[in-house]
Amino acid sequence: MGGKIWAESEVGSGSSFYFTPRQIIPDDDAFEENKRAGILIEDIRPKRNMNILLAEDDEFNSEIIIYLLKREGHEITHAVNGNQVLKNLETDVFDIILMDVQMPEMDGVEATKQIRSSIAGNFDPDIPIIALTAYAMRGDKEKFLQAGMNEYVTKPIDIDNLILKMNQLVTYDEKKDITNNDIVYEDSDYIKDIQKFIEDTKADNDFQKYILESFSTDAQKRMRRLEKAIKAQDMDVIVSVSHKVTGAFGAILIFSASKIIRELEIAARSKEMAKCEELFPKLKSLMHEIINHIQSII
Repeated sequence: MGGKIWAESEVGSGSSFYFTPRQIIPDDDAFEENKRAGILIEDIRPKRNMNILLAEDDEFNSEIIIYLLKREGHEITHAVNGNQVLKNLETDVFDIILMDVQMPEMDGVEATKQIRSSIAGNFDPDIPIIALTAYAMRGDKEKFLQAGMNEYVTKPIDIDNLILKMNQLVTYDEKKDITNNDIVYEDSDYIKDIQKFIEDTKADNDFQKYILESFSTDAQKRMRRLEKAIKAQDMDVIVSVSHKVTGAFGAILIFSASKIIRELEIAARSKEMAKCEELFPKLKSLMHEIINHIQSII
């Protein structure tokens, strides 16, 4: 089925599960859009089955990524930290590594450095590595490149974009500089965004209703927490919550609203409290409209 799917959890609040599908057979407009972007359908489809080493410590995210890639015909071995990555490389031969950046014990950057510097290991130190990262701030590209990663994709993961980059790296067997070719979505009306989600999930009405209800409930909780953090000027909480709200918007294709929440996250990371206080009322008003609209259609 493809698309994006992931989970987010908070202690004491439970877990939220997000999902966005992709169409297997795109319409003419979608094909033309991909063509203009230089992405051909032939590039997205797997050119051959790959043996993939996935390094991801989140259990639910791992299960979904494994499921989606197996549907494309690939074999997956799962590791939960950098130490397990290195152990797996000693016992099996892989075509590519999908490396989560933030993992316990040994993170993805350190694991990549050790792979690239290895001369005694029983594996190819030049194996292609794609970083999986929740965000890409200024300087991250250079950090990934210096560590030896070939590419990166941001979460929530767009499966088409991931497969495209996998095919580019494995098919041509050459190192590429990191290029952030992740799909960029222009502003659009949130009602049209939600309608697109409804059309994409019309085959499963129960699932569609569950996701929309979960989004509505979860968004209200996060907005209350975000408002408290703004009043307390707690930058860490603002960053954490706004980042999760960004993913929630993307989950049901509300890309028009994701711009303002991304601006809030960036402002919080830059310690610009005045900017955060300026953006939050706009976000709160927009979120109120979105939730009311969702509740009117479910």
